[in-house]
Amino acid sequence: MSRRLRLVLAVGVVVSLGCLLAWRSGAVVPRLEHRGFGPEQTFVYRDDAGRPSTARATVVQMFVNDGWLPVTITGVAVKTADVSLVKATGGPIPRTLGPGAALTLELVLDVRRCDVRKGVPVLFEVDRWWGATTVTAVREDDDEPWLSALSICR
Repeated sequence: MSRRLRLVLAVGVVVSLGCLLAWRSGAVVPRLEHRGFGPEQTFVYRDDAGRPSTARATVVQMFVNDGWLPVTITGVAVKTADVSLVKATGGPIPRTLGPGAALTLELVLDVRRCDVRKGVPVLFEVDRWWGATTVTAVREDDDEPWLSALSICR
């Protein structure tokens, strides 16, 4: 093997490891995970005919910065046509979470369709050293969103 080929391979390995470490650390994309459910309260609103029209759920959720770098959270949202975020409480926002730090939020949600079986992603707007970005919180055991609309309307 020529000296030049060994140098190219060594540089390739170093760059690949650097990219892997940057990704795992949260330097490229912040790593926010859903880590627990708290108490849940659901109210079902009915139309004039007595049919369920909207369910309003209040759920307490905990999210953890699973990266190696601090993350500054500047906003919280829910992205789906069938569930909307009315309000989120649980401390001041913007808020900086250090590595391993947790944020517990009480989310008030309006659920318009209970038959939807898709997950409901929670989005966090975060500030990074290069600018603002949006990340989706995932459960620690897989990459699925943290809550299903069906579980709210049971």
